[in-house]
Amino acid sequence: QIGLNLVLGGIGSTYIYFEFGYEGGLYSLFTTVGMSATAFLMIFYPAISRRIHRKKLMKLMAVISCAGYVLMLGGGLALGGTVKFVFIVLGYMLSNFGQYCYYLIMMISIINTVEYNEYISGTRDAGLFHINGKPAPGITLEQAEAAIRSELERLTTTPVELHELEKVKNRYEAEQIFSNMNYLNVANNLAFFELLGNAGRINEEVGHYRSITAEEIRETATRLFVPENSNILYYQAQA
Repeated sequence: QIGLNLVLGGIGSTYIYFEFGYEGGLYSLFTTVGMSATAFLMIFYPAISRRIHRKKLMKLMAVISCAGYVLMLGGGLALGGTVKFVFIVLGYMLSNFGQYCYYLIMMISIINTVEYNEYISGTRDAGLFHINGKPAPGITLEQAEAAIRSELERLTTTPVELHELEKVKNRYEAEQIFSNMNYLNVANNLAFFELLGNAGRINEEVGHYRSITAEEIRETATRLFVPENSNILYYQAQA
């Protein structure tokens, strides 16, 4: 992002201003054509990601980004006139596209790690709960497990209080609204939902959360939080 914002956005624009003059046309063309690569990426990334594996795509974007910088540098040093400007603009477009796509893939990987616990399990398992805790001094692992099970059983017998459920829904909706105020976050979310099978879910997710009732939470907890569905692992320090 340093290269993107400082070198391309700052130094690149300033260079165009001083080299070709600020008549409005060339400067605006430089900025518009360069940023069009970002718009292209936001629209077509879901389709691209279905055809090219992430690791391969990251390598390809790194090559494209480097090629863009070479075009900008080579055109600026070795050429002149209109050809020079064309090379700089093409280089800016390629660099913009490569770096934004590389950054987008990293963001999606981070999102998947947080949402699906890939860091813990190494796989993306929808609907899998990881519940862990560190017992306080004097509390055994068995006592800690019993306390966790007691809290889970409360979800199966006592419906969530309505005002608590509404607070959770409001918080989630606020997070989604603020997240989608930034166009790069919008691109991230679109790509994420495309990985789940339908990019259009970005406009439906808040409604899904809003429709959940306390009784549905209780019924789901009753079905899922049973001893037969659990795997327990104790980590105990050596004496």
